[in-house]
Amino acid sequence: MSKKLVFVNLLVVFSTCLQVLWSTPDAISASNMSTSSLIYIEKIVCFGVIFTTILLIAFWRIKMADKNQIRVICCTTVIYWVFVNFIEFQDRVASWSTFSFLETWSYILVYNSLPLLVSTALFSILLIFIYRVSR
Repeated sequence: MSKKLVFVNLLVVFSTCLQVLWSTPDAISASNMSTSSLIYIEKIVCFGVIFTTILLIAFWRIKMADKNQIRVICCTTVIYWVFVNFIEFQDRVASWSTFSFLETWSYILVYNSLPLLVSTALFSILLIFIYRVSR
């Protein structure tokens, strides 16, 4: 359990960083980025790691099947990525312009579909590999 927890959390950290950096819009940020980019990455990754750890502990307690665990972790991680992309778009683009709520979501779903699909596929493959190795 502990080896799986560590490897899944490392996968969440690296995949979240790569996915968010890939799908971040190229625009001036309205948030205060003058402090450190490390603090920024910590904020983004921290919630994903905490949530994944809670999920893995819950799975361990209720004895859920591995396939179902993989599905739940993948779905929750992708939902988390979509919300992080939304927040990033709000900070970098929508704060400087007038976007409605619907326009923001349509932009995010259209322009971040490729990074989300590729990141989800790689995340799923690596998560399956971690689960097979940690048996």
